Parts: sequence; structure tokens; C-alpha cells
Amino acid sequence: MKYNGFYFRLFTRPMKKVLSEKYGRQYADGIMKKSRVLYLRLVRETDCRGYL
Repeated sequence: MKYNGFYFRLFTRPMKKVLSEKYGRQYADGIMKKSRVLYLRLVRETDCRGYL
């Protein structure tokens, strides 16, 4: 499946805001960087099941 990043960018701010409130900004920054890499890998490895 081709990655375009739309959904990750769409939910980045709300996720980062919640993480920052609960765990602090430094932790949230690190987690968001790691989550982008993980999300990219998951999308690349997923079979396309729809019409794209």
C-alpha cells in the first residue's frame, strides 16, 4: 500500500497534546518520532484491501 501520510498528519496534534498533558512534552516528542516510523512500517507491510 502506498504511504501518503494524510492520516498520520491528521491525528498528530491531538495525540501529541494528550501525551504532553499526561507525560510531558519531552516524552511526547520522542514517542511521536518513534510512532511515525512504526506507522510507516505498518502501512508498507499491509496488503491493499480497497480501491486506491
